[in-house]
Formats: sequence, structure tokens, C-alpha cells
Amino acid sequence: MSKTCPNCGVNSPDNAKFCIECAYNLEDVPVNKEEKTSQKETASNNGSALGGIVLIAVIAIAVVAVGFFIFSSGTSNNVQPNITITFDQVYASDFESDGKPTIHIM
Repeated sequence: MSKTCPNCGVNSPDNAKFCIECAYNLEDVPVNKEEKTSQKETASNNGSALGGIVLIAVIAIAVVAVGFFIFSSGTSNNVQPNITITFDQVYASDFESDGKPTIHIM
């Protein structure tokens, strides 16, 4: 239940003595039996709903971007292992009597 301000049309609580929007004296205004939404309340609700939708969209885009960054960084095909082997001297000799080559690493 509420009181509708005759000056600005905003609904105030049923025990209000003054309008919450324009401070009009509501002591002689009867309590509404039916709830009616004023134009200002409707506009306010639409604005908050739009803000909620925008917030959800921004969060969804951020989650997708972070997921793409995390999962795409480890799947590159041109990753080369970082292995280095150094030898001071390496020489190979001809086949020995058993038919296997001999490689000496020092």
C-alpha cells in the first residue's frame, strides 16, 4: 500500500507525511488500495535493468578473454625445446672388426 503524491505522482509509503520526491504534504492524501507504478519509477527500473545487463555483458567478455589467453598460450605448435649439448671433442673412426661404427666423446 502507498500514497500517490498529487503534486508529482510518485508513490510514497502509506504512513508518509510528506512526498519522498517533492516534499508535498501527504497527510490528507488517502492510501492507495491498488499499487500503481509512476513514470519515474518505471524509468528508474529500466535504467537499473539496463545497467545490470551491461555489467553481465562486460563480465562475460572478460571471462572469455581470460580463458582465451590461458588456453591459447600453451597450445602453440612452434614450441622448441631449450636443450643445449656441448662437447669438447668428438671424433668418429671407421668401422671396427665387429662392423659397428665407433664414436668417441671426450
